[in-house]
Amino acid sequence: VANISRAVLSPQRVQARATRRFSVLSGSRQVEEGTTMEKVSLNEAARMVLVEWSGGGVSRFPYVWLRDNCQTQLWGAELAHNLPTADFPALLTDDHALYNFLFLLDAVGLVLVQNIPCDVGQLEKIANRVAFLKLTNYGREFVVMNKAHPSNLAYTSAELGLHTDLPQYYYTPGVQMLHCIEQAEGEGGDNILVDGFNAAYQLKEENPEAFRLLTTVKVNYWDIGMDYHRFFQRARQHIISITDHGEVQSINYNDQTRDSVLDLPADQVQPFYDALKAYHIIMYLPKNCVRIKMEAGEMIAFNNTRTLHGRLGYSLTGGTRHLQGGYLDWDEIYSRMRVLKSDLGIQD
Repeated sequence: VANISRAVLSPQRVQARATRRFSVLSGSRQVEEGTTMEKVSLNEAARMVLVEWSGGGVSRFPYVWLRDNCQTQLWGAELAHNLPTADFPALLTDDHALYNFLFLLDAVGLVLVQNIPCDVGQLEKIANRVAFLKLTNYGREFVVMNKAHPSNLAYTSAELGLHTDLPQYYYTPGVQMLHCIEQAEGEGGDNILVDGFNAAYQLKEENPEAFRLLTTVKVNYWDIGMDYHRFFQRARQHIISITDHGEVQSINYNDQTRDSVLDLPADQVQPFYDALKAYHIIMYLPKNCVRIKMEAGEMIAFNNTRTLHGRLGYSLTGGTRHLQGGYLDWDEIYSRMRVLKSDLGIQD
């Protein structure tokens, strides 16, 4: 829990907002509208976060309560210096470690897993600790390496732009795992990761009309080919999906599978593409990009409905680059987290 508190609840990341839900004050005074946080500190001994308010009073929040009720942590390039990590052997044997791993996937959307054997089949071991791998038209697991007759751009050495996987599915995979079995030497092969929620909120602030278009206009995604079986997938999605309260809920962004046909009135086509370009530009700002070149024996696990990922191109003269990929669904992850909370006696 202490590690999670530092990663998710650091004072720099706490939003300076007062809300009626946070009214556990040491005195009789209530938090008034407009009251802001003056000071946030961690009490490791008591395992609490202390908040001192500008209007007086102190709120105390136990780590466990915050862990299960805190808001999503938005991030940018700075996350590279404090990347959430997990130990593979611990995930297979320690339920606390597994719960913390799943919690971080939910709260942050990106975890680096280390100390994994450099053999195929390791993803299934983790998946079986949660539930099971999601079956798609690429199979339960898929091999990411340069292939003679690729069914996907990922199966080449070319650069991959930022994207989320399989928006051509109405039930998009929730979490993607990429296990590095062998890494190409030399330049290239790095993964680029971006918090799509953070980029979306930046777009909303800088260009509200672009945000409105990407949350109201649906686009067609499709993919056709042969892999695990012959397939022709098609779905119609918002690029940015929001809740009834206007909060960003999921991202569906993939230029490789987005259809060139838009079901829009002619006068809305150019504004839509302008909005798409505005979001694209924000994604690729250096302040928003985390760059990771995994070593053999490492894995990145990330929220596929939030965290956009891409890849730098690499030279085939640098040796083989071999990744094993697979997916989990959020329904199964949340189910497993509830079971673990019950078994471990974690209180709300």
